[in-house]
Amino acid sequence: MFPQYLVKTPLNSSFFFRTFIPLDIRDLFGGIIEFRVSLKCVSKVESKKVCLHLNKQIETIYKQIRMGKSLTIEEMKRMLKKEIEKSKKHSSYFSYVGVDRSKEKKKQECLETLWRQYQLKNKELISKKRKTIYQNRTDTITHQEDSRCLDSKQSVG
Repeated sequence: MFPQYLVKTPLNSSFFFRTFIPLDIRDLFGGIIEFRVSLKCVSKVESKKVCLHLNKQIETIYKQIRMGKSLTIEEMKRMLKKEIEKSKKHSSYFSYVGVDRSKEKKKQECLETLWRQYQLKNKELISKKRKTIYQNRTDTITHQEDSRCLDSKQSVG
């Protein structure tokens, strides 16, 4: 089921944004009940996102009209078309239409977690390597000291 502002006509595969003009301002538009704007988009998912944004925009426009701003339906359509174009330009980044970016956030969080794990593993490896080097040096020094002690005991005895 589509939200009432998302419409798809059976004749073509494109979606439309539909808005019902509120009763209190309908007289200003000659009694016209609704108007539509083509999204020029066949993706239902993307159309829903764009329509959600457009619905917020048209509500703002209706508030401005109630406060005295004079607009025609054609002017409102033009404004909405500009918003559609903006959303298309930015849709690859999902930054304009107010899309939930939780997937992007989760990807970023996963990458950061992996990076921290990598750094921690590196620290552990470096620490182990240092311990091994230290142990080897200590063993070498101990062995040398043992050899000296044995040599000095043999020369004394």
